[in-house]
Amino acid sequence: MFLTDEKIRQIPYTYLPKDFDVSSWEEVQAFLEELAKCDVSTTQNLETMLLKYSDLLKCMSDELSWRYIKMTVNADDSTKEKEFNDYFANIYAPAEAYQFKIKKRFYESPVRTELDSKKYSLLNQIFSNDIKLFREENIPLMIQESELANKYAGIVSKMSAIFEGEEKTPAQLSVYLKDPDRNKRENAWRLRMNMFAEKQEELNKLYSDLIALRHQIAVNADFSNYRDFKHQEMGRFSYTPEELFAFHKSVEKVVMPFIAEQNKKRKDNLIKEIDSWLGVPYKYGGKDKSGTDCSGMVFSIYNNVYGFSLNRSSYDIIQNVIKVPIEEAKFGDLVFFKIYKNRVSHVGIYLGDKKFIHASTQLGVRIDSLEMPYYRDRFYMAGRIKDELLKKDTADKSKDQ
Repeated sequence: MFLTDEKIRQIPYTYLPKDFDVSSWEEVQAFLEELAKCDVSTTQNLETMLLKYSDLLKCMSDELSWRYIKMTVNADDSTKEKEFNDYFANIYAPAEAYQFKIKKRFYESPVRTELDSKKYSLLNQIFSNDIKLFREENIPLMIQESELANKYAGIVSKMSAIFEGEEKTPAQLSVYLKDPDRNKRENAWRLRMNMFAEKQEELNKLYSDLIALRHQIAVNADFSNYRDFKHQEMGRFSYTPEELFAFHKSVEKVVMPFIAEQNKKRKDNLIKEIDSWLGVPYKYGGKDKSGTDCSGMVFSIYNNVYGFSLNRSSYDIIQNVIKVPIEEAKFGDLVFFKIYKNRVSHVGIYLGDKKFIHASTQLGVRIDSLEMPYYRDRFYMAGRIKDELLKKDTADKSKDQ
């Protein structure tokens, strides 16, 4: 995340009149009408029209964005929502009809093909697509759609709940849905769902209205459904919805079996490696089968099986894992102990069913139970190797194949 205290400055405009009032429909309309009628008989004139049109779009989009920001920041102030909706309904949306004329004027210009094809090929594609999709009867529907979307944002922006002693919004709670602590994830999820459940009737009606409205927009543009219309409207020229479904199926048929196979190989290799270490004598600072300490064993097993290096000491290996509740620990996760009170000083590999393999200072490498009083009293946490280490291993394996 990039943070700065620098103030946002107004976007500079080159082709708009001095003191141009973008909140005045009369001034915006006059500028659009001038563009729609301008001479485009030369490539220079055509490019100048595009520059003027681009300047106006930047100015209008900037105005709309600021009104949106003020509306969302001041969720309790209905006047801010009204100001946004008014601008969209009375200036931004009505400009669509003029934008259609300008795009069409550009596209039908006899000198368009003389422009640099590398520079303008994508713009040609975008304008052609916009011209095909434009329907004047969709303009009032777009206004309604925007108002419904803002209504949804207004409902959600007023939601909050107390989580771990602090007031949190749904967006702030969503961060905890990826927390390794299952109880924390569940609490955050339930709070979020309860907030939406309290507004269920209102939201259901809003969704139903949006579905009907969006379907009509798609039908007006000669599409059978809104999904295909939106796919086209967003300019996804390189692939179709059908190709996306084919991609999903290929992931299911190829990628998922590959991942399952890799996971099975990892587990099988880890089992074989673990078995080969049983009975190895304890040796402080050691990390091979002539003698090893606890972190040396873990370091060597993971290096031999996965090909990456963990940190060397039990205390530092914690930096390579994310904490997981012991109830959710899986085969191959790590378990940490505070043998000497305040500092982690022992580590082992979890095998499931509360069993773990480790290097005991007295008995060497062996399997013990977390339920043994000695280890139960000194148990600190379970940890799962961070994804970036395992992903690197998967990427390396896929290259080898």
